[in-house]
Amino acid sequence: MKHLLFSSLLLISVFTDLKTQDLPADSILYNSLVDFYKRQMEAELKVYQVKTKYKWAKYMPTVGVTYTVNGHPRPSLSYNPLSIIRAKEEEQLRELSAEAVVIKYKVLIDEKLIELENLILDYRIDLERGKYDEELQQIDSTLMVITEEKYKQNLIKPSVYLADRKKLIGLSKSLLLRSIEMRKKQNRIFELAKYRRPGL
Repeated sequence: MKHLLFSSLLLISVFTDLKTQDLPADSILYNSLVDFYKRQMEAELKVYQVKTKYKWAKYMPTVGVTYTVNGHPRPSLSYNPLSIIRAKEEEQLRELSAEAVVIKYKVLIDEKLIELENLILDYRIDLERGKYDEELQQIDSTLMVITEEKYKQNLIKPSVYLADRKKLIGLSKSLLLRSIEMRKKQNRIFELAKYRRPGL
């Protein structure tokens, strides 16, 4: 009887574990993913902001000294059209590079959101399927109680009792393995969403 009780308790604990494996609201996971990549994008864009801080300096003339016909020094200003054109091209290149970074992250976020959505959907389907396993477990546990009573009253052979007990233990094992797989799937979802569990 104690073996049956142990098996039943194991099945109950496994199903309790499966029931508590639901995820946070989808919006929380999606926002966590988007926030993570937005922070990465902002960090990558910092370099372009620094370089454009003093862009006006490139348009300043060059100050020099020239000499008059009499040989007296006097200040002079000179502009190099090529340096102005080069500065303009560099500015446009920086702007395009910054735009490319934004586009890259928009595409990346879209891809990751689709991947996350599919993982969540698959996970919820598996979780829903577990409800049927729970019903089967309850039936098998009830049947095992009946088998146990028949065995104690010598109404069935030991081989029949042991076969039913083996079946119940096998169900316990398969449900335990399923619970572990669900935990792994949950971890993959949290990792993809860049979500930190509360309390960690």
